[in-house]
Amino acid sequence: MAKPSLKASEQGIQTAKQALTRTNWTQKDLGELIGCSRQPITNFFKGEAIAQPLFIRICDRLGLNWQAIAGLPTPTAEPSPPHSGQINPHPTDESLFKNQGSLPANRDRLKSQIDLGEAPNSSVFYGRTTELDTLRQQILENRCQLVTVVGMRGIGKTTLAAELTQQLAGDRLRPDLSVERSQESGVRINSKLKTQNLELFSTPPFERVIWRSLAHNPPPLLAEILADLISFLSDQQSIDLPETTDDRISLLIEHLRHHRCLLILDNLESLMQEQSLAGDYRAVYEDYGELFRRIGTERHQSCLLLTSRENPTEMVELAARDFPVYTLNMAGLPEAESHKLLRAKGLSNQEHWGTLIEIFQGNPLALQIVAAMIQRSFGGNVADFLKQTTITTRQIVDLLDHQFNSLSALEREITYWLAINPQPLSFAELKESLNRSGADVLDGVESLLRRSLIQGEAAFTLEPVVRHYVIHEFEQAKLSLDLPQAQDNIQYLLERCFHQTS
Repeated sequence: MAKPSLKASEQGIQTAKQALTRTNWTQKDLGELIGCSRQPITNFFKGEAIAQPLFIRICDRLGLNWQAIAGLPTPTAEPSPPHSGQINPHPTDESLFKNQGSLPANRDRLKSQIDLGEAPNSSVFYGRTTELDTLRQQILENRCQLVTVVGMRGIGKTTLAAELTQQLAGDRLRPDLSVERSQESGVRINSKLKTQNLELFSTPPFERVIWRSLAHNPPPLLAEILADLISFLSDQQSIDLPETTDDRISLLIEHLRHHRCLLILDNLESLMQEQSLAGDYRAVYEDYGELFRRIGTERHQSCLLLTSRENPTEMVELAARDFPVYTLNMAGLPEAESHKLLRAKGLSNQEHWGTLIEIFQGNPLALQIVAAMIQRSFGGNVADFLKQTTITTRQIVDLLDHQFNSLSALEREITYWLAINPQPLSFAELKESLNRSGADVLDGVESLLRRSLIQGEAAFTLEPVVRHYVIHEFEQAKLSLDLPQAQDNIQYLLERCFHQTS
């Protein structure tokens, strides 16, 4: 059966055009606000038939009675009242801009409401142009409803999400966005946005932007997070919250349908069970999985962005079923951007920086930590630092201790074998070495991949920074594993990886 459609009458078209003019929006802006392409909007203003639900949403967004616009019998042609319990479709409360230097330059066209909560306020941002472009495309063009940024600790997940959020909120979309400091410092704040990006954000693409961190002890329960989000999206109005978590999720999604919102939940790993496979929630936090599943599968026009050290099970399943979700697996900074970071820290011996970057695989936090230590203990001389045999003492240990200790026994065993084998191991080789069932080995490998601790497809190896950590723990006799060839292989790796000072 064909879906019902509607078309605007001649008088309705004129009324709608006048309403659009009053908002100072373009037809493209209107399409972005209600979550559809340009063509249905064009057809609407031509008086051509479009799907009835979309017709009603266009009218609702313009504050018009859809029956009057369609020329249908109606007792009144006055603008329809806002949905009960819903957000005013034309927010104007500028006081809700938190921690922002200024309102967007185009604030008269569309005023967003922004609460960046515990988002970091860092003025220095290195590289990540490709990652930013990818996330913008997935969120704005591909309309992904659920997005995760996954990577090891210190890789820059939160920093990347904060930069993206600032841009999508409209605050940093100015021609002078790229501010380059002195050549001596080598610090550059992002790269200039492309012309098409500035055009894309002629109005902020989201009406509501809210950031919340889950890195608390204990993390907030889902019921608390839902109450907080619903309160914000309801303009802090006093509303009767449903009792059940399921009904609260339904109310949240109703808001996400009527208005274009960007929600960010940072540090999702705080909800995960330690010493278990990736994706297992701690007790009383399992219902977060239902939130992610419903946001990824039900129809709405918003996006939930998550940062995490491990990808939740729901994301893996939804991606396999081709729902509008996306996972960005973050790697280290490229060498050129790592050079900028080390230059800003005042290190010398630039010819040796490549070795330092390789050892720490461009992990921004690891490089910042070790650069500060080189300044303190070696006067900034990288060559002197590389002559030492203790490159992986506290620097990597502090970085990876918590993440490694949270692994299951199976995952730790896999990392031991990968650490003492210089060459990648195939699945069959791992299975033979571990003397475990194929199902067990597959579970362990998949879990480590989701944690970004190993790399590969047909054959697997540890991320180099993780290999250094595991070998260091072997040296300190903190890991016990009865492997006859362990000592020879470890000594080989130590000579190969840690004594390079070229």
